[in-house]
Amino acid sequence: MRILRPAEGVLAFYDGRVEGHRFDPAPSWVDEGAISLGIASYAILDGDEALVYDTHVSVAHGRLIRETHLRDLAHLRGLDPARVLPNHGDPETIAGGGGYGPGLIRATQDYIRFLQRCRDEPALRELPLQEVIAEGIASGALPYFEPYEAVHRENLATVLADQAV
Repeated sequence: MRILRPAEGVLAFYDGRVEGHRFDPAPSWVDEGAISLGIASYAILDGDEALVYDTHVSVAHGRLIRETHLRDLAHLRGLDPARVLPNHGDPETIAGGGGYGPGLIRATQDYIRFLQRCRDEPALRELPLQEVIAEGIASGALPYFEPYEAVHRENLATVLADQAV
């Protein structure tokens, strides 16, 4: 794990994107998702106090978060942030650039809506991630990172399985 400093008073506890690094020899969401993509938790420091931000990883938490995620993204976008610090991403962008540009929010909204459309539009399910996020890549809002293709396929499977529940 590395400790990055994306901004004054902000620490990012970052792990991942290290070729061959695994927690478990068997396939797992930790390795195929979080570690392969790079994951960060954040602490915002103020004197001798800190606010630590971390995400939940259970299905129940995910369902609750998803219910409000698009609304919250719209609210966040309306705040017109200069930089965005996601939980997954390139360590150089997080540390060296202070995070991603605000276009990441719109790209995330577009991707979530795409996944939702896949429930009713089976032809969309065959599209590779690089094609799905082509607009975000072209605008510079998103970098393309090939390991996300496997996560994209898992996202599709999860959305489609959740539809059946």
